[in-house]
Amino acid sequence: MALIKDPELFLKVAGLLLAVYPNAKFVIVGDGEMRKVLEYQLKERKLSGAVTLMGWQMDLRNFYSDVDVIIMTSKHEGTPVTLLEVMASGKPFVSTNVGGIRDLMVGAPRLMDGMQIFANGILTDASPSRLATGIEYILKNPMIAVEMGRAARAFVSSVFRKDCIV
Repeated sequence: MALIKDPELFLKVAGLLLAVYPNAKFVIVGDGEMRKVLEYQLKERKLSGAVTLMGWQMDLRNFYSDVDVIIMTSKHEGTPVTLLEVMASGKPFVSTNVGGIRDLMVGAPRLMDGMQIFANGILTDASPSRLATGIEYILKNPMIAVEMGRAARAFVSSVFRKDCIV
């Protein structure tokens, strides 16, 4: 939970979605310098029951299989291993359009409501409402979510193969 990952933005997005989906559950994976701040903000924003701080995890395979969509709210990224894991798990994602994330996108984007919808996920700016709209788009279109997951897994399998590692 580093400042550059912008977990406060994640909480804003969760708050927006909870207004529409009051039974939704959110999880922040990781640990770090912002944990105490986030614990305080969860209480202040009355999000403690809906948002879990999972802490640092060694193996996320079971986690990925249990979630509907992954959100990345980073302010800056190179090539995020997290998104490679997410895609290898066959899950769709919504992410801020920063750093090397665009290099992980499949196909030409379709523009809609300030989002760039690719075959494997959605990119937006760092607007809480746009990120929330991206998540809602995936949740309301389960067949598209499945296709995004397939495209994501195919991309990772073809580009990040074990036999390509030096």
